[in-house]
Amino acid sequence: MLQSSNPTYHLLSYLVKILPQFYSERVGSAGSSAERLKEGANINQSLACLGKCIHALAESAQGKQVKVPFRESSLTKLLMNALGGNSRTVMVSD
Repeated sequence: MLQSSNPTYHLLSYLVKILPQFYSERVGSAGSSAERLKEGANINQSLACLGKCIHALAESAQGKQVKVPFRESSLTKLLMNALGGNSRTVMVSD
């Protein structure tokens, strides 16, 4: 019976990122100020960029050569490791 002098170790690591809930409201009915309107526009831009990243990742999973635009927004920069690479990601929304 042969025994290996080098045992095999499996390293598991977990990274939990909790991001605030993003939402936007209707401009006319909310009576929003200019600052809130600018914030809403930035949120919508980040969510649109997240949609582009998810679409590009889906295309690359089908074998297409696509550049994933992770650096277009702060949100996708934060989620870059969770969305691409060797990871499993769960998004929970209410």
